[in-house]
Amino acid sequence: MGGYIITPGLIPSTVVVLISRTKYFYEPGVIPSSVRVLQLRGDTELSKSSTELLVGVIPTSVTSLAINDDYPISKIHPGAIPTSVTDLYLGLWHGNSLLHQPGVLPESITQLTWTEYTKVENKLHPGVLPSSLTNLTFWTPIRDDKVTPGSIPSNILTLKMQPVYGHGIIPSNVTDLCFTSNWSSPITPGLLPNSVTRLDIGKFNTYRHDYNQNTFPLSLTQLKMNVHDSPPPGALPASLTELDLGLDKNGTSGLLVGSIPPLVKVLFIRGLNQTLVQGLLPNTLEVLDLLTSNFNHPITVNSLPPSLKRINLGEMYNHPFPPGVLPNSLTSIRLGFRFVQLLEPGSIPQSLTHLALCGNMTQSGSDVWPRSIKHIELRVGHLGLIPPGRHYDSVSLHGKVDQTDQEFIRLFMSPSTRITSNVITNGVASIQDPWRVRHIDPHSRVSFRETPDTLIKQFYT
Repeated sequence: MGGYIITPGLIPSTVVVLISRTKYFYEPGVIPSSVRVLQLRGDTELSKSSTELLVGVIPTSVTSLAINDDYPISKIHPGAIPTSVTDLYLGLWHGNSLLHQPGVLPESITQLTWTEYTKVENKLHPGVLPSSLTNLTFWTPIRDDKVTPGSIPSNILTLKMQPVYGHGIIPSNVTDLCFTSNWSSPITPGLLPNSVTRLDIGKFNTYRHDYNQNTFPLSLTQLKMNVHDSPPPGALPASLTELDLGLDKNGTSGLLVGSIPPLVKVLFIRGLNQTLVQGLLPNTLEVLDLLTSNFNHPITVNSLPPSLKRINLGEMYNHPFPPGVLPNSLTSIRLGFRFVQLLEPGSIPQSLTHLALCGNMTQSGSDVWPRSIKHIELRVGHLGLIPPGRHYDSVSLHGKVDQTDQEFIRLFMSPSTRITSNVITNGVASIQDPWRVRHIDPHSRVSFRETPDTLIKQFYT
């Protein structure tokens, strides 16, 4: 059945951002020329209908346009999307004849997100997508037989789509490439262009096929991938400087020596639960993050590279650090909620400036915390661990504030110390984002307000 029509004059001419969830379809002249950002959405009743998008419905003032899944369009007329639009989001519609000819999308568009190309019966031919595009996202699967070589414009720099297996489909200028679903076949040599510097194989997918030194382009500097077993030594390109690697807990082998390329400086590993033997990590490594791993193996002398500056050992680690285990290059260390070990004098290098102790620690830092530390992260109730008479640029607390912290801050904390908090009540942050530090004016004074669930810090300048 047909949709209803909104009459002109209902929308004020001062509106700049219009997010429309309506049971009506628009006709030309209804949306005022003041609108810059436009999102078209419909209700349940409207989703049973469909309409054609005519010239003049979208004013020439709009630069960002989103036509959502529930605003069904059977056809977009050439010129209906004005040349002022640079950012376009296209949702799922009932019509199957959409965008099957050049000229529908204007050459002004630089960013396009297309959620459901699979509903289109026609192949995506060259010229349908404008050559002005630099950023293209297909959120849902596109079969190889729907995409012909040359149909994705050559100016694309950032491309997100499901895996494709035909050579020549991915443009040769793409630098940032992300695949959004599983690979049913291996990546063949030459499939990925040599222009790619950042590659994401799929955040929630495990690549279960063979690969070797010829699979990935030598232009790669950043790679994110999940694998069933350790990468074969030498299989990942030596050009990598940042690697985000997920290891399958059901894999048959742990990480092998030589699997991490020698120039990697930043390494995120998910699923690592093995001893860090000497040589497993490259000597160029500066950042090691095991946050989402179940890593809980003792670290021995020389197992961490001498170049390491920052390390996050995850939530499960609970082993002591004999002196000499942590390299003298280290500036930041985070120990998770399970860590409750005593720290020996000399176990923390004098280079450290940021110390995060998230476990239920009881040991005072007077004898073991070097004076180089300027930033402290602790669980609430543990401020008493801070050595007296020292100045810290920032103190960050995690958890519910208790009376002990109140009294400590009132009596001992320097008024120039920046106090930050990360208070979570029933899984909801009481102050801003639970994973972000709130920056407070250095001259703030601290008071507290009691609520039914917790005491929440209040900051006033």
